[in-house]
Amino acid sequence: MSFLKKIIKKQLGDLNILRAKYFLQKTGVPKTLRIDITAFCNAKCPFCPRVAMPNSRLSGKMSLETFTSIITEAANFGIKTVKLYITSEPLLHPKFSEFIDFVKSKNLDVQVSTNLSVLQHRLKDLAKVNKLQLSIEGWDKNSYEKYRYPLKYERARENYNFLINDENLKSIFKEIHLPVTKLTDLKKFFILWGNVDSIRIDFMQPYNDFNIKNNTFISKFPLQLKNEIYQLEEKVDKICYDPFDEIVVGFDGKVHLCCLDFHAELPLGNIENGFANILENQKRKNIQKEFLTGSVKTCKGCSQFMVASKNQKDELIKKIDKAWKVSKPNSKIIFYDKVWEK
Repeated sequence: MSFLKKIIKKQLGDLNILRAKYFLQKTGVPKTLRIDITAFCNAKCPFCPRVAMPNSRLSGKMSLETFTSIITEAANFGIKTVKLYITSEPLLHPKFSEFIDFVKSKNLDVQVSTNLSVLQHRLKDLAKVNKLQLSIEGWDKNSYEKYRYPLKYERARENYNFLINDENLKSIFKEIHLPVTKLTDLKKFFILWGNVDSIRIDFMQPYNDFNIKNNTFISKFPLQLKNEIYQLEEKVDKICYDPFDEIVVGFDGKVHLCCLDFHAELPLGNIENGFANILENQKRKNIQKEFLTGSVKTCKGCSQFMVASKNQKDELIKKIDKAWKVSKPNSKIIFYDKVWEK
């Protein structure tokens, strides 16, 4: 963030900036579409919100017919970027290749996230994506297999090497979003995985559960990791652009509020009703109003608003700096506004 932007942000405040952007239509007209093309994932990560998802959200896949219909309307609507992931491993969909080809036929940017478990037979398809996000938390065999249970470290390393060295994939932007715990060995992580374009670091957050009775999100810290996850504080000022700037669709066509709404229990409609109807959905508009008025209720307990203290951030900056100086990864390291790069 530039110095001038920091000054403006400090003077106006996040809420007034959101209101101004909404008034000027700089937010509120979605340009990004997220789709879970399948509900299935082959990992059972202890920190993942899937541990709290209803069984009805854990299996199933989107048909090619439904997908092509959604993408066609998305292109006509003005969507620019399609992200093929929310809660699952998209490379497991048997028609993944056809999905990628259809998105590209509409001249849309496509982004994919993968846990590196089933990569090699998808290399030709992945060569067509604009951005590839890799889901990795471990810095050695034990930690990788703990966080990505029951996936195997050796397979991930083999697939990673294919990904980094394949001539057709060198131009694809590759990023790791690393949620750190108190145990994360950053030096080892940078040495192992530091040949991607960027590693974006954040604190491992609690996951969202959903209280159907009260229609509110609740942050829950994963019990299995309770001794190593940082104890975060609830943010006072709750500002979020996701309900304004993205349309998020599950494998069954149900509309999610955002990428952290894993339950899809809010009455936001079905994508088969059309993009325009989704934007006019009264529940969605009410939640936007909550953010615009500063009276956030539905999303008040969302994990998005569990943040690290200044001391925690300062300590992590020191750890990143120390690890970076020793390991000298090829990746750009990003932590909030601070960047390390060669």
